[in-house]
Amino acid sequence: MLGNPSAASVSNSGAVFDTTEGNISVWHLNLVGAGTVKDATQNHYDGVSFNMTAAASVPGIVGGGQAFDGATSYLTFQGPAKSKLDLPEKGTYTVSAWAYTTKLDGNYHIVASKGNLQYNLES
Repeated sequence: MLGNPSAASVSNSGAVFDTTEGNISVWHLNLVGAGTVKDATQNHYDGVSFNMTAAASVPGIVGGGQAFDGATSYLTFQGPAKSKLDLPEKGTYTVSAWAYTTKLDGNYHIVASKGNLQYNLES
């Protein structure tokens, strides 16, 4: 049973991913097609998808996930490099990502990256 479809949502992701507990940003990639990827924390470091289609939405471990084409599709998070996400070069922190690949081809593939101005998630 999937529950009552007419029930109001009382979800509070800001409380679940409380920034006082050390969560800086949490992205669930359940976006269908192109659009905005919402940060589940109160920081609202939302991202934008590029070259994603409705077909890019796939079942994930927890909710939906994103399929990347391995060449041109990616997510970008503009601006957080000058925020709490500007993690120190020699600091201590944890970055976690769940990734699944359908083949190992010996090529270099990025799961998460940080540049001077933004973060990216791609494959």
